[in-house]
Amino acid sequence: MSFLSQKHEPHAFSVNVNTSIENMKRVIFEDITQSLIKPIMIKNHVNIDSKTGAYTKQYFLQVTKSFEESAMFNEKLSVFHL
Repeated sequence: MSFLSQKHEPHAFSVNVNTSIENMKRVIFEDITQSLIKPIMIKNHVNIDSKTGAYTKQYFLQVTKSFEESAMFNEKLSVFHL
């Protein structure tokens, strides 16, 4: 599952539904944002600007693309499970 925060920052979560407790369902959300970002950086050789220490524009474009793809995948899964 992915969404943008109120500050328009992308976040990604894994969702696990546990039914081990009788007559109850426990839903666990785990923030996996950083674990998604690191492989993207490595894969795309994204660098930090040497002058400012800030991430480059390419970094943000790749992260945005990844979250958009995750959102589309989540939509497909939710339709599949209905």
